[in-house]
Amino acid sequence: MTTTNPDSGLTQANAPLLVSVNQPLSGRISEQYESCPKSQTLVLHARVVSGNGGGPDKTILNSPRHLKRLGFRSACLYLRDPNDSGFEVLRQRASESKAELVEVDDFGILDWKIVSRAREQVRRLKPDIWHGHDYKSNLLGLLLSREHPMKLVTTVHGWVQKTWKTPLYYAIDRRCLPRYDQVICVSQDLFSDCQRLGVAPEKLSLINNAIALEDYAPSLTTDVAKRKLGIATDRRLLVGVGRLSAEKGFDLLIKAVANLNRAGRDVPLAIAGDGDARESLQELISQLDCGDKVKLLGFVKDTQLVYQAADMFVLSSYREGLPNVVLEAMASGVPVLSTNIAGMPTLVEDGVNGKLIEPGSVEALQNSIDELLDDEPQKKRFVEAAYQTIQDRFDFGKRMDKVLEIYQRLGDWSKLETIDPVSTIDSLIGEIESANEPNQAIQVHVEPWSGELPGPNETAWPRLPGHQAAWVNAISKGLGHKAFLIHARSAGRIVGVLPLSLVAGPIFGKFLVSLPYINTGGVWARDEGVARKLIDAACELADELDVKHLELRHELSIAHEKLNFERTDKVHLRLTLPESTDLLMSSLKSKVRSQVKKSQNAGLTVHFGGVELLSDFYCVFAKNMRDLGTPVFSKKLFAEVLNAFGTNAELCVIRSNGHAVAGGLLVHAEGITEVPSASCLRSFNHLNANMFMYWHLLARAIERGSNTFDFGRSSNGSGTFKFKTQWGAQAYPAHWQYYVRKGNPTAMRVDSKHNQRMTKIWKRLPTCVTNFVGPTIVRGIP
Repeated sequence: MTTTNPDSGLTQANAPLLVSVNQPLSGRISEQYESCPKSQTLVLHARVVSGNGGGPDKTILNSPRHLKRLGFRSACLYLRDPNDSGFEVLRQRASESKAELVEVDDFGILDWKIVSRAREQVRRLKPDIWHGHDYKSNLLGLLLSREHPMKLVTTVHGWVQKTWKTPLYYAIDRRCLPRYDQVICVSQDLFSDCQRLGVAPEKLSLINNAIALEDYAPSLTTDVAKRKLGIATDRRLLVGVGRLSAEKGFDLLIKAVANLNRAGRDVPLAIAGDGDARESLQELISQLDCGDKVKLLGFVKDTQLVYQAADMFVLSSYREGLPNVVLEAMASGVPVLSTNIAGMPTLVEDGVNGKLIEPGSVEALQNSIDELLDDEPQKKRFVEAAYQTIQDRFDFGKRMDKVLEIYQRLGDWSKLETIDPVSTIDSLIGEIESANEPNQAIQVHVEPWSGELPGPNETAWPRLPGHQAAWVNAISKGLGHKAFLIHARSAGRIVGVLPLSLVAGPIFGKFLVSLPYINTGGVWARDEGVARKLIDAACELADELDVKHLELRHELSIAHEKLNFERTDKVHLRLTLPESTDLLMSSLKSKVRSQVKKSQNAGLTVHFGGVELLSDFYCVFAKNMRDLGTPVFSKKLFAEVLNAFGTNAELCVIRSNGHAVAGGLLVHAEGITEVPSASCLRSFNHLNANMFMYWHLLARAIERGSNTFDFGRSSNGSGTFKFKTQWGAQAYPAHWQYYVRKGNPTAMRVDSKHNQRMTKIWKRLPTCVTNFVGPTIVRGIP
């Protein structure tokens, strides 16, 4: 199950990557299971795991002892890489918890033979209930239930690590969850996601994560625990616990602590956990010269020691479900400071049992730590209220009572129809590829823009940045364009959308564009058949409005007989971001590193903000556009972008001696940071002001948790193309497709002879003139 936006698309290229069959059994079952009585109802928990596991494993391995008390027996089936040495930790935990452990070899997403190996274990164990805990175990349960009679239950914990496979996970769960007998969600946001996936209300339950309070009773004093960690007893210790990965935001926490210590505060930080980001975090600690203040403890089996040593627990994550580590900290009597994400507001009530701040901000972390650290009465109130919260709402015994009620409701274990698992897999693949009832009639509607995109959209065509209501709203209001939405429905569901703007002016005429100003737009649809129907409707609207041409700014070309012209001279330039600025700097070529370092010694300053920076940004942008010979957009457009995207849009201004010399507009959305507009005054090139600005734009994107930086479009081989590629950006094709009714789309190009003459004239005009006339002209250019 994924917690990403349910509108997120699944590309057809991803769809076939599922599990498969036909490899000899390679499983391992604990001796404890062999000695269990066979008369009780058996619950088989199933989960894919790597390394030493995570929060869900604490719930899974803690369940058997409580289920035994309630009259059920259970086993824990783990799909794991047999070469993963980290799994030994889970073996030890299972032994300590007296949980029956079943191990099945799993060689990754393309390991089709996992089905036969899991089938052998199901035949041996004969479970009455299959309880899945992730996308693959959900799919396996559905397949195996066709030949072995068992009820299907799953717990949706949430996918917090966003990778290229996330849309695939979501698509598989989208098919599996509605078919399960019961679906348990650990937080309200996941519950809402499952509602949108179509899980029937009678099958859906909200049962929060929980912990066994008795496991967190203090066994050491704070001073003793600090000494065990090598921390002086007179120092107040901050702790963080979790996997060392980008979504946890530990880099922000380290920066905040480094800033506090530079400001004279003696604030040590200990982080317990291991993961892929350990090396980059260690490099960051070295870069900030705070190795004596910040310790990476690595994997800590006994996290109780860490909690007992802590004066404050900090969760700095960008994405979470309802993390067990916060429950553990609250149960251990540690005041909690957390980012306000996902299910956290249901656990932490700001100002009552903890403090919540917005994610992604070093400054917010720094200020909140600084304020709370000295407020002993407040921390004491937080601790008392937090313990009561855990006791009342998040006790593990009470949670298992609720789970038991679900098991008991399932009742009859009647045998299901036997179906060949291989054909069932083929059927599911077909469903994922076609998404929704492909044979249903497609109804296409053309409507004036209402301010929102309809949803949820169950689509397979790649989603583009232009398919955000915020962009359509900003462009419509900022440029004064009338907007339309063409959308397609099948069986009552949205299967495709196409937003359009009517670009009209007295000089150039009328055009229908998806979308002006930004780099992409065009069709977003379930499949190419739906895409063609949307284009049919768009061509009819173009005829009705009598425009010169319809322009669709696609990234993938769509075959359609009416699209009679195509431009491919532009490319999109995008950089996959590393997890830290240290890694980014090390990835740059020596010449670029040198220019960045030179710019940092030139007395330039960087400022991020909103409308308060708009005048400075616009002054630089307008002058630069005049120098390029291009009419400038109105200031209102940028104000509307800031308004439409809220905290996901911001301005960057670079100053020299207090004067603005460069500026950029940033939009952060869905893991991508875009820079739709950026400019630098040429007179400050000797200071490398442009390099200084782009370094800070990239650093800001990393700080905001983006995994991609979109530099925008450029002509292949041009000067701007070379500037962007020197940062490591890769070129991606742009397919701007046209339905031309009148004239020639190339006549609007800057390099046409007529426009070259106009460009030379424009460069000579004073900015007061170009700023006054330019917005009127440019709003009529598609």
